[in-house]
Amino acid sequence: MEDLNHRLETEVESMQRDVMRPLHRQALQCSIGCCDDPTMADSLALNRCFETCSRRVGLAQEVAQHSLSEFEQRIQRCLMRCEDQARAGLGVAPSEKQVRDATRKMDVCIDGCAKEFSGYVAQLGKDIRARIDSIGR
Repeated sequence: MEDLNHRLETEVESMQRDVMRPLHRQALQCSIGCCDDPTMADSLALNRCFETCSRRVGLAQEVAQHSLSEFEQRIQRCLMRCEDQARAGLGVAPSEKQVRDATRKMDVCIDGCAKEFSGYVAQLGKDIRARIDSIGR
């Protein structure tokens, strides 16, 4: 699980640096343009301009959060399946050996989940970037 967590953290940091920061920069530069625009005479027009500038950033954050949340839910389902399989092997009053065996089986299953989903992290990052790239274009 540590490798999976590390890969996810690295991917999120990369996305923040390479995708979200540039979007924030664009939104801020656009907002500066709103302030410099002499046709933005009233605060309502100025606020609309600001909202338009930050729209893509907000949508990008929603896309990233939704995708990461779905990914985490898939991981949780895999982990729950491991727990269910381990519990299925236990009776009403399991012996210590049965508990140890079930725990070992669950640990192996959890390692399998972590390895499986570690392999999906790079594609998850590519998919999120592609979705964000398509926003507002």
